[in-house]
Amino acid sequence: MIRFVEYNCIPLQGELIYRAYEHSFDFKVKSSSDLTERIGNQGTTSLLIGTLQIEVGIEVGAALFVWGLHSHISQWRRDQLCAVPAKRGGIRVLFDEEPAIGISQGLADVGEWHTAFDPNTGWICISSNESDSAERYIEFAENTIAGVSNEKLVSVRLHPTWYQDRFLEEPASLFSKLEA
Repeated sequence: MIRFVEYNCIPLQGELIYRAYEHSFDFKVKSSSDLTERIGNQGTTSLLIGTLQIEVGIEVGAALFVWGLHSHISQWRRDQLCAVPAKRGGIRVLFDEEPAIGISQGLADVGEWHTAFDPNTGWICISSNESDSAERYIEFAENTIAGVSNEKLVSVRLHPTWYQDRFLEEPASLFSKLEA
């Protein structure tokens, strides 16, 4: 089992974005030197929740940020998502098998986890169950929160800047197309 352990550090700074026209998340890192330090000398791998990825620096095991496809067109349900008491810090990923550079390891298959969104708050919750009942929440990257129970990842909460149009990369009204 892959384990997730909290450690003391400042969350990775940057901008979490969702590009509606690509159906994907991305993270624009504020400081490349901070990212390089967290990655270390052994490169990166990623953990898959369907097609959404959590990038991980192999040397330290630091969870860095989320990125990848996670379509809002299907399977997202509207819900009220209240704020969670997240501690700012880091998540260290302890692999059960030695990770390899560029080779992802799966946590969940496509559609296995649930996705809820709240158009009023802008929060998105991707969780292993419908209630997202984590023991603790850790903001490991800006606007990116891991829900952990018994050293197991049970949810990821995201508060992205929403980009609606490829040619006008400006923030748009969150979920405006979902509500139509």
